[in-house]
Amino acid sequence: MSSGAGASDATATILAITSRYGLVNCEVDVIFTSITVCYHRGSDAAPLTSLRVVRSRSLDYTRLALAESLVREIIEHRISAPAAHAKLMRIAHARHPYPRWLATAAWSGVAASVAVLVGGDPMVALVAAVITAGIDRVGRVLNRRALPFFFQQLVGGALATAAALLVVHSGLLPSSPKPAIVIASAITVLLSGLSVVST
Repeated sequence: MSSGAGASDATATILAITSRYGLVNCEVDVIFTSITVCYHRGSDAAPLTSLRVVRSRSLDYTRLALAESLVREIIEHRISAPAAHAKLMRIAHARHPYPRWLATAAWSGVAASVAVLVGGDPMVALVAAVITAGIDRVGRVLNRRALPFFFQQLVGGALATAAALLVVHSGLLPSSPKPAIVIASAITVLLSGLSVVST
């Protein structure tokens, strides 16, 4: 979940892994900030419950793909529990394969493309790209300070709207439909991970 997986994917993964290792009476509760797994050991023993808090969230498709590959290895009986745990720790602590500035540039490119797709001209695309880069960098700082993801999105949406209105008020984009296009394009960085939908 900290790499961008949705709640339903996390639940299905946990149930598949617990079943594979013989824990068939598990109940899983996944919310946006935590995961609770309860294993019922029968009527004579108290259930075992584990809670893990999702402290930070980001989009890390490389880490997500590696974790998914590990899950397949576990389900197909190709790796033992201790080896799987060691591999998971390596995945969790691995460095990102791309520098952060490249991710910011990619998000800006997505925003510019969306602006053109919804009818914006090159100037609107440029403004949307610059605003998106700013949102991404501010979001990165807020994430390091452990601000909850909901509030990060709130700040990002406010930045997108305020920056678009400021640009239009300055006369750079005088046409009336362009602020809506800029705002819609700039908030792409907030919506592409479908974090709100995953909740």
